[in-house]
Amino acid sequence: MKPIFLSLLIAFTFFSCSKDSSDPIENETPIALPTLTTLAVSEIDGETASSGGNVTDDGGATITARGVCWSTSTNPTVADSKTTDGTGTGNFASALTHLSGKTEYHLRAYATNSKGTAYGNEVIFTTDVGLPTLTTLAVSEIGEETASSGGNITNDGGAEITVRGICWSTSPNPVIGSGGRTLDGTGTGTYTSALTYLTANTKYYLRAYAANSFGVAYGNEVTFTSQDFPALTYEGYIDLTSQEEVDAFGSHGYKRITGRLRISAIDDNIINSLEPLKDLTTVDGEVWVGPTHLESFEGLENLTTIGDNVTIMYNDYLTTLKGLDGLQEILGYLDIDTNPSLKNLDGLENLTKVDRWLGVDNNETLENIDGLSGLVSTRYGLYVQKNPVLMNVNGLSSVTSIGENLTIIDNTSLTNLDGLSNLETLGSITIQRNNNLTNINGLSKVNGIIFYGGIRIEYNSSLTDLEGLTNFELIKGNVSIVGNPSLASLNGLRNVLGINGRMLISENSALTSLDGLNNIELVDYNLQITENASLVNIDALGALTTLNGDLRVNGNTSLTDFCGLKPLIDNGFSNSFEIMGNAFNPTQQNISEGNCSP
Repeated sequence: MKPIFLSLLIAFTFFSCSKDSSDPIENETPIALPTLTTLAVSEIDGETASSGGNVTDDGGATITARGVCWSTSTNPTVADSKTTDGTGTGNFASALTHLSGKTEYHLRAYATNSKGTAYGNEVIFTTDVGLPTLTTLAVSEIGEETASSGGNITNDGGAEITVRGICWSTSPNPVIGSGGRTLDGTGTGTYTSALTYLTANTKYYLRAYAANSFGVAYGNEVTFTSQDFPALTYEGYIDLTSQEEVDAFGSHGYKRITGRLRISAIDDNIINSLEPLKDLTTVDGEVWVGPTHLESFEGLENLTTIGDNVTIMYNDYLTTLKGLDGLQEILGYLDIDTNPSLKNLDGLENLTKVDRWLGVDNNETLENIDGLSGLVSTRYGLYVQKNPVLMNVNGLSSVTSIGENLTIIDNTSLTNLDGLSNLETLGSITIQRNNNLTNINGLSKVNGIIFYGGIRIEYNSSLTDLEGLTNFELIKGNVSIVGNPSLASLNGLRNVLGINGRMLISENSALTSLDGLNNIELVDYNLQITENASLVNIDALGALTTLNGDLRVNGNTSLTDFCGLKPLIDNGFSNSFEIMGNAFNPTQQNISEGNCSP
């Protein structure tokens, strides 16, 4: 049995170790680098040339990249300058760019597959004359009118550098002829350049340049901004009383005056232009303009800051305020007064705040105040008085706060206050003798009186109601409603609960009742109701229980019903009591006993 078993084992081992001729691993052809040649270089000039290659064998794998590479050293590789010219085998063409003139280059075609990159034979060629190669140096020593820069020419392009320098302009990519330039010698290497005749506080674009027989080349672009001139300051105050003095002062280019500026012609002098003051940006003190022959403020466009009061008065020829466009804030008051030809306030559109008060008074041809459209607040008051052709205050539409008094007086063409529709806070209200004013609805957003100024609405012959006052609950000051012959209702005061002052209702001939005062519980001083010819009852005073001053109800020739005073009398009123000249005149005792009407 042993010989048979041994024979089978030997046979099994022999066949197991024999080669299988069908094994795919053993039949694969190994991948090799591509095979290729480099084509001759042609179309050579100073900056470009043409060449290419021919990939004759892909080495058994796809050609994924091919092209030519070049260098000024032997055996260039794809780590040097190169082109990328598609994939696959066969001929391809390559375009060389950014060459330097009169330079010897070494060039080889290349092709890449999964095995690696192969190169063709090396070809040597020399470029013709080309443009120079250079860089622009940084700008230094920057002044108001001068600066320094330069360039570095690293390659002459194969021909002599015949001129070099820098050129600059206020626009990008400056070239010779587009602005200023320097001439800084010849040849390669580094050179310096001096820029002159610059304009102060201006952005410039700059490039170095170099020229040879082939043409002009430029370096990289550099930007810089020239310095501004130091601010020239006039110490103290200055009075300019003639055009000659304005011209002379302006010739110094002062940007700041530390004291007052007064522009006021005296005797027979004439001041008709502020153009010489074009450099002025700041006046620390007050500014007074007038009398003059100015028609506008053109010339003061750069004035941005006034540290004290501004008075514009007695300028007979002034029609507009254009020229004051730079003003954003006045740190004192602004008084625009008695300028008989002034038609508008155009020029103040950028003014947002007046730190004291604003007055627009006695300007007999003023048609609108739209130039105040940017104004948001005044700290101490707003006065619009005696402007007979002013029909509206729409220019005040951005005002939200008036620190103290709102005064609207003697504007005989004014019909409404709608321009104040965004006003929320103020100190007091005085509205007098505006003959065509029919309503005060523009005050409807005002949320109360914030100082002890009170309300005076007097002698407005067309005013019919007080609806603009509906947000008031407590009035800190006196209330005077006097001499408004068309006023038929006090209902705009319907939310008032108390008055911390006196109350006077007088000479309102259309008023038949005091409806609107129904919620007033307190008057902290005197209450006077006098000479309201159509008033028949005062029932609306029924909530009044506290009067800390005197009571006078006199000269109301139609008034017969005083029952509205009974709660006050019953609450122990003990101050002076005077009722006389009415259609019925009860005593305090009569009212207490209920005998308050005939």
